[in-house]
Amino acid sequence: AALLAGGDISTRRDYAIDGLHHAHLPTDRLGPARNSGILIMAGPGVKAGASAAGNVWTPDAAATLTRLLGKRSLRQSEGRVLEDILEPKATT
Repeated sequence: AALLAGGDISTRRDYAIDGLHHAHLPTDRLGPARNSGILIMAGPGVKAGASAAGNVWTPDAAATLTRLLGKRSLRQSEGRVLEDILEPKATT
């Protein structure tokens, strides 16, 4: 109740009280809270200082790591390879 008394958090959302994240989009915001994360990549095959264009989703990170490891993605996998952060030799 003390958390809600500050007025920063709406009681219209379930996770305002119980912390649920699975029922909300990754871009959802509730006062100061977000469901977003940060992806930082460095090492062989990754351009120094590069930034990915647009949003990066968890399946994108998996697809990009698969490419960097020189493996083929599974047919049923989702996500895009973040070509804009990879060195040209890593994308061939």
